[in-house]
Amino acid sequence: GQDIYAVSRNFATTFKKHAERVLKEAMSPQVICEGIDLLDLSFLPAFSSDAPVVGKPGATGEADEAVAGASDALDPLVNGKISCPHNRSNVLGNKRSVRFVPAPVWIILVQLFPRAIVHRRYRRR
Repeated sequence: GQDIYAVSRNFATTFKKHAERVLKEAMSPQVICEGIDLLDLSFLPAFSSDAPVVGKPGATGEADEAVAGASDALDPLVNGKISCPHNRSNVLGNKRSVRFVPAPVWIILVQLFPRAIVHRRYRRR
């Protein structure tokens, strides 16, 4: 078997919309002529200069809650909407709320969203 990881469907949909916007922006004549540094990747915590860091003085998590609460904003915790305050989830069997991804996809998500809440399952053969 192999490990698979749950991702909030809401997060997956919102991330897809943001990725499509960035790809469209990347095809603009200005970016093509002036370079990829013009792309706005601040919606990704790994590329945001003002994202609070766990353990950093003054990082209360309030900014995370505000970002996660906006309808078109990405959840910096990836699975914040399907997790209880103890970072557990009881909706992993609900296909309307969860999408499962293989380990290589999860590894990339954690690189982009370092504070992602993990919901791992072991798949039996």
